[in-house]
Amino acid sequence: MAKYWTLSVLLFGLSATAQVNVENDSIILWSKDRQIIWDDFLSEEKVNVHKYDNIDEEDASAVIVASIKIYPKEFSCIDIDYIEVVAQMNKSKSWAKFKTDIVLNHEQTHFDIAELYARKIRKEIKEFIEENKECDLQGISDIYYRLEEEHWQSQFLYDKEVRNCTDKKAFLCHNLEKQKEWDTKTACLLELYKDYELVIDIGDLEME
Repeated sequence: MAKYWTLSVLLFGLSATAQVNVENDSIILWSKDRQIIWDDFLSEEKVNVHKYDNIDEEDASAVIVASIKIYPKEFSCIDIDYIEVVAQMNKSKSWAKFKTDIVLNHEQTHFDIAELYARKIRKEIKEFIEENKECDLQGISDIYYRLEEEHWQSQFLYDKEVRNCTDKKAFLCHNLEKQKEWDTKTACLLELYKDYELVIDIGDLEME
């Protein structure tokens, strides 16, 4: 988390109808118009990187490195006039061993869950800024960390429920009924928070 923060007048970026570029060589920003594909999983190192992952890397069929980031990485209330909260996939760290449609859908829902919590963070930050006349950097930081923790707990629960079967091998252990439940629930919640969707060109983010 960056040490410095700012109030944002551009919290939600461009309009949802804008044509934007949501990826570069290593990063994909979540977009309803850009579903992930197997070619996005570029890493050859099978490393377990999820904070609450309960699957050993040797048993996992794929791992998407999806996270919630705030840009720019350093900003203050005085000299920066915007903040962007994004859900992103790191292609260079994501990997796949067993490439099936079922597994790809499972990884897409991981990404969708990250976007859901990014929307929740955007909503709370927006409301917090509107309710507080003075810039409260700690308050904004607290919102991010609290919902970031909830995000990872949700990701853990998702894997735990969908991969809750007798075979230890993840690519053989997939509860399709639970998968459908999570897909439906996540899609409904994304719709519920649709006013907090962010559409922004990746070139407009200060990633360095």
